[in-house]
Amino acid sequence: MKQCIYGLLVSIVLLGSCMNRNRAADTLEQAERILAIAPDSAMRLLKGIPTKSLGNHAIRAQYALLYIDAAERTQLDENTDSLLQIAWRYYRKHPQEVQNRCRALYYIAHSKLKQGDKPGALRLFLEAEENNDSFDNPGNQGMLYLSIGDVYRGELNFVRAYRYYREARELFLRSGDMRHRIEALLGMTACGLRMHDFEQTRRNCRLALELSDEAHYEQLAQKSLGYLAALYALSDRGSLPEEMLRRVEQSVYRDTTVTGFRTLAQIQLLRNRPDSARHYIECAKRIAESEDLPMLLYTAYKADILAGRYQEATWNINKFIYYL
Repeated sequence: MKQCIYGLLVSIVLLGSCMNRNRAADTLEQAERILAIAPDSAMRLLKGIPTKSLGNHAIRAQYALLYIDAAERTQLDENTDSLLQIAWRYYRKHPQEVQNRCRALYYIAHSKLKQGDKPGALRLFLEAEENNDSFDNPGNQGMLYLSIGDVYRGELNFVRAYRYYREARELFLRSGDMRHRIEALLGMTACGLRMHDFEQTRRNCRLALELSDEAHYEQLAQKSLGYLAALYALSDRGSLPEEMLRRVEQSVYRDTTVTGFRTLAQIQLLRNRPDSARHYIECAKRIAESEDLPMLLYTAYKADILAGRYQEATWNINKFIYYL
């Protein structure tokens, strides 16, 4: 009799456990369906799943990957490294699950970027790109290309970076993702400036500004304005209207970053004030990282030419070439 009761209790526990796992799997499926259009709702669903109901390794890996994805889309400030390890331990042993494996590679690459390992990140991004057909929508594929563009741009490989940004822009246009489409355009703008392709850069930059204004993305509009000032200050292709100059100046008011000081210097160049431009360049140099120096050196070169300081101009342009 006792054995029968014990067997019945075990059966009830196993049945309850099975039902919990099925419920968790259904919730994961629902979260995945709405992740792209309602990431906040997807995150609430994921947070509501009890950890003990995530029975096998496959479900735990799926949960980990969905949680990481939702956290990024909702800009949740949370350390997800342990979840990433859970996902990768499973998907690296299951290469047939190509889509989730590529998503895991994408997030591991971003983790390496945060640690400063750009070559390691690029290797993983490119491994994911080899199976880019596995990405479930053009938006996700666009994010991969945008990330690859960022790495190549950081390595000063502007030709390759531009190509990936351009591909990302087209993918975001198809997916309807306006914010990332603008970011891709700004990446193309930054690369175009360094390649001295000023005509195409002007078109990309103005389109980015128009779209940012239309969508009320203030930070992206500020970046667009900064690039517009750089374009006109460094290209000698006409002058920026005073109304636009005032808007650029207002956008970096009290901005004490390298970008802010550099933009203020370029505004002074456009107003034919080389000494004021040099003041802001020196402010920027005091806090600049190595990747900031080429644009600062070229801006300083333009200021010295305008002021007739040709010896200093020669030194700055030679230093600029050294960084290329």
